[in-house]
Formats: sequence, structure tokens, C-alpha cells
Amino acid sequence: MRSMWKKIILWASLVILVSFVLFVYNEFNGNPVSKYRSEKALQSYLTSMYSDNDYRIHEGFYDFKFKEYYFKVTEIGSGTVVAEEVGPETKTPTVQDYSFTVHGFVSPKVRIDGIRVSRLDHPLMERLGKEAGKDIYQELQQTVGSLHKVEVTLEALKEQFDANVSWDRTLPLDRPYHIFIVLDASDFSADDVYEAATEIQSELDELGYKYERVTINANIISEAAVKDGAENGYVKYGIGFDKGERMNRKDVKEF
Repeated sequence: MRSMWKKIILWASLVILVSFVLFVYNEFNGNPVSKYRSEKALQSYLTSMYSDNDYRIHEGFYDFKFKEYYFKVTEIGSGTVVAEEVGPETKTPTVQDYSFTVHGFVSPKVRIDGIRVSRLDHPLMERLGKEAGKDIYQELQQTVGSLHKVEVTLEALKEQFDANVSWDRTLPLDRPYHIFIVLDASDFSADDVYEAATEIQSELDELGYKYERVTINANIISEAAVKDGAENGYVKYGIGFDKGERMNRKDVKEF
């Protein structure tokens, strides 16, 4: 009887040890199944989004920090090279590499699209982002007295809009944007932060802003902080919400 229990304990210990080793390996290296699923998801994404070009997906590797797979994708096309001397033009293959990341095991999705990143109009994005931040600030300050700062991060592709286009909340961006808000919460409690966040969410939705996520930092803003170089003060509380998400009081984090 004792011998049987020893065997059971031995096998149980072995199973636990193997499970632990596999868990640690998976955390730092991923696994063949998730890698295969991620590559297939990327292939499907490329076919759907960029069907006008041919792409080759190279061997991917697992980034344990973000728990996702990184792939290099090569676009294969043809370009025109003109000889230095007068003569006929010659065709030569041109190759362009892009970086992609795919996140998730059950339903892997592309998180970073290197092709899209290469096509972004960064100067226009920066200008429109500042205009959007100013617009939202002016709207929110009427109901949120503790409002200190509003920043907007948005994406715009090259030649998607006229170079002189101005921000408007109805601007047909192809992706929703991120809003970052700083509140002066020097005298705020967590309940006050939650109340301000619900007011902000209600106002943004009522005005029709097409955001993806709003991040709110409720900071202690003082002369000492400004002198130390912390223009926006020091974070006291934080809360965030996605479009359509219902917040709870417990979502307020204290730092």
C-alpha cells in the first residue's frame, strides 16, 4: 500500500514539474500551436487588407515582454531603373520589408501593421491631434471644472485628406483615436475622480466623438511640481474606458 502511494506521489510530482517547465517555456518562448495560429492570422490579414501586392512572411519569434509574435514581412513587386546612359529602361525586382506583431492565442490579431505605419502622414497627424485636443478641451471645460489638459493621438494616411484639412469631429478617419486627459485632482478623492470620468464619458458620447479609448490621469498639480519640471503634476489617481464600456467605482486606481 505504501509502495502504491509512493508511486502516485512520484508521478504527481513529475506531472507538476513537467507542467511547470512547459509553462515557463511557453511564457518566454511561446509554443508551436500559437505561432502557427498567429502566422495564419497574419496571412489572412495581409490577404484581406493588401490583396493588390504579394508578400512573404518570414520566420517569426516570440516577444515574451508583450506576449506576442513578431514577423518580418517582405513585399515583392517590380520597380523601374533607368540606366545612366541613354537607353531602354530595365525592370528589376524591388523588395520592401515591414514589421508586424500578432497578439492573442484564442483569436490572434495583428497589433502592429508595419505597412500602415509606413503610410502614415505624421506631420498632419500631429497638427490634427493638437486641433482635436483643443476642441475637446473647450467642450469639456464647460462641465469638468478640474480639466487641466487634453491630448489626442490619431492616425491619418498620406493623401487620405487634403493637406489643408482642419480638424472636425465628423472627420472621416478610418480608425478611432485615443484621448489622454489630465485632471487637477489636488483636492480630489477617488469618488470625485469617478464622477468626473463619468461626466467626461457622457459628454464625449453625447457630442459624437469617435474615440477608441480615453485615459484619465488625476494629478496633484502644485507650484513645487512645476518647479521640479512636472508640468502636469504627479499622478494621484487613474482611470480609463473604451468606447461603450461601462465604468465602475473600483476602476479608479490610486498611485
